[in-house]
Amino acid sequence: MDVDAATLPLFYPINKSHSFTPSDHKRDMVVFLITTMIFLPVATCAGTVSSSSGNETDHLALLAIKSAIKDPLGALTSWNHSLHHCYWKGVMCRNRLRRVVALNLSSSGLGGTISPYIGNLSILRSIDLSNNALGGPIPTEIGLLSRVSLIYLYKNLLIGEIPSSISNCLHLQYLSLGENSLVGGIPLEFSSLSMLKGLYIPVNNLSGPIFSTIFNLTSLEDLSASSNAFMGSVPDNIGQMKNLVRLGLGENLFTGMLPFSIYNLSSIHMLSLGFNQLHGTLPTYMASALPHLEILELAANHFTGSLPISLSNISSLTEIDLSDNKFTGRVPWNLGNLKHLQILQIGNNSLGTGGANDLNFLKFLVNCTNLEVLGLALNNFGGVLPNGIANFTATLNRLELFDNLISGRIPVGIGRLANLRRLSMQNNKLSGTIPSDIGKLQKLEFIAFAGNMFTGIIPRSLGNITKLSTLSLEGNYFQGDIPSSLGNCQNLNYLALNQNNLRGAIPKDLFEGSPHLVKLWLDDNRLEGPLPLEVGQQKNLVLLGVRNNKLSGEIPSAIGGCSSLLYLDMEGNMFHRHIPASLGGLKSIQELDLSHNNFSGPIPTYLSKFPLTYLNLSYNHFEGEVPVGGVFVNTSALFLVGNPELCGGILALHLPRCTREDVTKAKISFKLRLIISCACVLVGVTIDRINLKDAFAELLKVQNDLIQFQEPYIFGRTIYRVTSNAFAGIIPDTIGRMENLARLALGVNLFAGMVPASSYNLSSITLLSLSYNQFHGSLPTYTSTLPYLQDILLASNHCTGSLPVSLSNISSLTAIRLSRNKFTGNVPWNLGHLKQLQVLDINANSLGSGDANDLSFLSSLVNCTTLKVLDLSDNYFRRVWPNAIVNLSTKLMTFDLGNDLISGTIPAGMSRLSNPVLLRLKEPTIRNSSQ
Repeated sequence: MDVDAATLPLFYPINKSHSFTPSDHKRDMVVFLITTMIFLPVATCAGTVSSSSGNETDHLALLAIKSAIKDPLGALTSWNHSLHHCYWKGVMCRNRLRRVVALNLSSSGLGGTISPYIGNLSILRSIDLSNNALGGPIPTEIGLLSRVSLIYLYKNLLIGEIPSSISNCLHLQYLSLGENSLVGGIPLEFSSLSMLKGLYIPVNNLSGPIFSTIFNLTSLEDLSASSNAFMGSVPDNIGQMKNLVRLGLGENLFTGMLPFSIYNLSSIHMLSLGFNQLHGTLPTYMASALPHLEILELAANHFTGSLPISLSNISSLTEIDLSDNKFTGRVPWNLGNLKHLQILQIGNNSLGTGGANDLNFLKFLVNCTNLEVLGLALNNFGGVLPNGIANFTATLNRLELFDNLISGRIPVGIGRLANLRRLSMQNNKLSGTIPSDIGKLQKLEFIAFAGNMFTGIIPRSLGNITKLSTLSLEGNYFQGDIPSSLGNCQNLNYLALNQNNLRGAIPKDLFEGSPHLVKLWLDDNRLEGPLPLEVGQQKNLVLLGVRNNKLSGEIPSAIGGCSSLLYLDMEGNMFHRHIPASLGGLKSIQELDLSHNNFSGPIPTYLSKFPLTYLNLSYNHFEGEVPVGGVFVNTSALFLVGNPELCGGILALHLPRCTREDVTKAKISFKLRLIISCACVLVGVTIDRINLKDAFAELLKVQNDLIQFQEPYIFGRTIYRVTSNAFAGIIPDTIGRMENLARLALGVNLFAGMVPASSYNLSSITLLSLSYNQFHGSLPTYTSTLPYLQDILLASNHCTGSLPVSLSNISSLTAIRLSRNKFTGNVPWNLGHLKQLQVLDINANSLGSGDANDLSFLSSLVNCTTLKVLDLSDNYFRRVWPNAIVNLSTKLMTFDLGNDLISGTIPAGMSRLSNPVLLRLKEPTIRNSSQ
């Protein structure tokens, strides 16, 4: 029943399938014109303008009408003195008197206004100026057309009120003013239009009550007033309109209960009252009261009670839309008796009990061989999907079951629903694997299985669905790799695979074969390898999320080709080296998260020129001066913690002032890497994934000659830094001989094995940076042998065991970063002894035991008065908050307890922590899917 958008939609309920086709409301116009042509045939030859006064009046009126109209398409070209006006386009006349009886200029691209001289066409029977761009008010002179029976002005730009003078048109049968910008209400005087059969005024700005006098028009067959702002109750005398066939009052502000008299409308075929504020229940006698009903549309109201079993007796029903109400109970099992049913929408109610038999009615719906739409979402349906669902009619194109309590598997044979275009089952308790025959559904455009318990691999057959535009599989337990066959889905623009257990590399085919991607979520998996260079081919990509994986390498320079990118989230991977200059091509970027990686070098100044509203560069190895301008002056949108080598920036960032050494540090770091490279050449090895078991020992022999680097504030101490390379192998035990070593930075490499015990003999060490490698083993209990240690960085390794209590004896500690390991047990209660501690980051471990003392260590941390970062997220901390947290350091800027299992109430007094720019108590979803 869908109609072309260019035709006149007379009713505007929930969806436009309820609209009438042009034949419905123009049928009488055609009959009228044929009658006119039979009894008053149109002239067949040209002639000069008649001297008849009526003829001349019509001629001048038409010229005046033309003068008020803008005609960019030349529709009125024929309106000139070379032809009699009866031969002008859109004009119809009587033959003998040559008087204008019809004016039809619909869909002619006309602008301007409607001239008041239209009232001089005194014997006009019909006006059709619909589907143009005419503006201004409807002239009151239209009320002078005493013989007019049809007025069609819909789909224009008309303003002002509906003229009450139209009530003088006593022969008026059809008045269509929809899709304009009319205001006010329906004139009371319209009650005199006793011959009116159709009143069409949808999609305007009309308001106020619909007066009961309108419902005294017993000749009315069609009343469409949807998509306005009418209010009040539906008048009780509506039941007097015995000839009413279609009633459309949807999308207004009607309140109260439906009058019982509405069930006296025994001729009604369409009852559309959706999107109001009506309440009450549906009577059990609906079938006997409304035997001819075809469309029942009461969506988005406040109706309650159960669905009447008698609905199944209205055999003419083709559409039932009762969604977005408060209906309860079971769905009548006998709805399968409705052989003509095309649409059943009962979503967003409280139907179902969560029981095993809730979906039994589906077995009978297979008898509805014309069913196209089945919407059961957002209810309380439990139980499993009956196998018979695969036997639904081939006409089914939309199946919506999301947000229920449905369990079990997707029935085998679902691939038989050949016309299915939309399949939504997200947020249920479905399990098992997705049947491979889903790939037979060639017309599918939308698949949403998110938030279930599906397992196994993502079917390769999904790549056969070339029309697929949305694939939402997030929040399940899918394993294996991302099928490269998805690259065959050339229309794919929304792909959400986040929060699964996917492994392997991101296939380049995904970017090469799906050129229309708009949003891509791959977060929270176990994906490895680099981000493919082919990502730069995605010119339409708006959002790219790959956070919390094991991706590595550099940001591909090709990413600058993603010119539409607004949101880029790469948090929590192993990306390294500098931010490429090509990232400067992302001129429209609004949110950028590169935190918890191994990026190094200076922060590019071009970031200050982007329209960024969120920039997170925390926990990397950035160094040098922080840019000034743009997002860098907005401390609520900027996150830089965990980059101890940064300096400068605005005062509110509380960073140290930059010295000459800070500004040139990037150059120095490069020279240091060059010296190391030379050393490696001297001992006959390369830098590309070498085994350093012996080579490292050789480097240690020459370190005093080749790789000493003195900083002004570390006199006589050696710094050993080879971060962000591809060194592999184990660290030899001989490292303990470097008695003067002050800073050891081996992060972002491929070192494996255990951290040698001798490394804890480095009594001069101030920095131990081993993050983002593959170390395993536990921390020794004698870490107090490192009396000068300030920073211990072991994030993103495979370390196990408990955190040693002896950590609290290293009084010089300012930063403990042990995130993303496998530490277990309780956090030492005495960490509060570390008076200089500024950063405690132990997120993404397995800390906590589920007992009442899990968070007791927080009480001791109130003694750490310089604490700025406290990240405890993604662990197993349970129980309630200790009240002492309100006394934590007032310098605290990051407090993260996201994705833990903490209960209870937030203690009063949290407002004392006035400095946090990141306070996270649950896992954020702002960059995740599902819409």
